[in-house]
Amino acid sequence: MFPEHGGARWLALRYQALADGLMEAAVLRRGEENRPRDEARARVIGQQQSHIARGLDALEHEPPHRLLDIGSISAACALGYLDLRFPGDEWRTSRPKLAEFFAALMQEPALARTVPQDPA
Repeated sequence: MFPEHGGARWLALRYQALADGLMEAAVLRRGEENRPRDEARARVIGQQQSHIARGLDALEHEPPHRLLDIGSISAACALGYLDLRFPGDEWRTSRPKLAEFFAALMQEPALARTVPQDPA
């Protein structure tokens, strides 16, 4: 999960930190969207959406590798959370490299089993 040393370790930790930031912004956005709307709340939601977009853009610029380590798994979890909580957000449309990374990593059996199933 955690490469022991060198560039591989720092790269994995970098992706983990970026994914943590995405998750923090997404959770804050989700919490604010569940409250009554007012001007201040709308501003906070917009700020979190901006943070999410910048994080996604950074991942698109340099997508995570497909090795199963803390960085790639964290990125996949953050993207999965965005799909779960914000299904109307079209993050894949303008980020084809990131969409390709996510689709490929979600083929891993351990990750594929975590996808929420439609209760219908």
